[in-house]
Amino acid sequence: MLALTIPTANAIWNIAKPPANEAAWQDIRVDAAMLAESAKLLLVPGRTNNDPAWSEYARALAASAKLAVDAIDIRDFDKLLQAGEAIYQPCEECHAQFTPDIGIGDSRSPIVLLRL
Repeated sequence: MLALTIPTANAIWNIAKPPANEAAWQDIRVDAAMLAESAKLLLVPGRTNNDPAWSEYARALAASAKLAVDAIDIRDFDKLLQAGEAIYQPCEECHAQFTPDIGIGDSRSPIVLLRL
């Protein structure tokens, strides 16, 4: 969560204008793809919470991050912004339920400590 999910979500939320060139589009695509994959990691046994809502939020995050990848692939900045809003929803709801004292985007989030 700390090393992958939060930084990549923040990269999408913090984009203020369309990427200026192809390299910039590719950079944000990497963030969106990593976010989608990190959501899947939240479902891996041993890294998951057994509450069914946890899985629902993780799946919603993966789906909304995929929307961001799709928007980037067609270079549609408006759709990318919409995907960012869609990403925000499961993050906000999950943090409200599982870490109410820590907001989304907060690098102190203890939701998942990866066991490497």
